[in-house]
Amino acid sequence: MEKDKFIKAWDIPADVRKQYAKYTRLELYSDCLVGKGSKNGDITWYFKNYIAIQWTPANLGTQFANLVFTTPESSGKLINVSNLSQAVDINRIMFCSGMFSYARANNYVKELYIEIKKVFDEYKSNESKTAIASKDANISSADEIKKYKELLDIGAITQEEYDAKKKQILGL
Repeated sequence: MEKDKFIKAWDIPADVRKQYAKYTRLELYSDCLVGKGSKNGDITWYFKNYIAIQWTPANLGTQFANLVFTTPESSGKLINVSNLSQAVDINRIMFCSGMFSYARANNYVKELYIEIKKVFDEYKSNESKTAIASKDANISSADEIKKYKELLDIGAITQEEYDAKKKQILGL
């Protein structure tokens, strides 16, 4: 899938990537976020696949600050990662600045989150406007066809005229 307009990149500082953080670089586009530098390869989170983006802070219990892309299936299950078995969630980007020094990771992730969420929300807003415009166009076409059907039913136009107009409206 092709990425849209490039917006910004972050080279993740070593002090917030240690301890299992997968990516060394994040690239933000108008329709996705790309994680780069993982030994498992790059990953792209396309905004169209998610309903929200959230962040969770690191603390003594969780040890990791996270950016989390929420799917419809996971929307009620935002959890903090407290063990490494949960670190395999592909919709989660983990950061850690080290045991008992979470402020650096939390501040860094919160700043990323604010910038990424702004682009994510703009994408979702545009997606919603496009869906509404498409729905309105469909309703307008249906109303137009209905109008010509009524004219056909009362004998104001012929079947051939109706069929031609219907094809024109539907773009056939």
